[in-house]
Amino acid sequence: MAELTLPTTPEATTPQPPTPTPPVAPLWSEEVQRFATTHGLTDYLPHAVRIVEESFPPGSEVRPRMQWSPEDGSSRLILDVLVPCSVKEASERYQQLLDRWIREVPIHVRTHATVTICPV
Repeated sequence: MAELTLPTTPEATTPQPPTPTPPVAPLWSEEVQRFATTHGLTDYLPHAVRIVEESFPPGSEVRPRMQWSPEDGSSRLILDVLVPCSVKEASERYQQLLDRWIREVPIHVRTHATVTICPV
């Protein structure tokens, strides 16, 4: 029986790295970028933002901002989401978002970042 050999090419033998996720932080303010770097959030933000974007209808806009808490003197990253839908639909989608957020976003990220919705 003849042995079957397949031609090899560099592409076939060298594993290709996955397509990189576009960075989110460079589009954000210096203050947000600094906070994300300081708290180890930078690698997780693209996925967190993707979850938010997938949870709301097209045309929704994610706007990051910092919020300072005078109660404990800490800051948090807030992802405000402007959603073009009714309050009822936004609330339902927010509940679905929370299910994914809790499952997919590491706790140290959730400690320093949260999502708010603003129906428009």
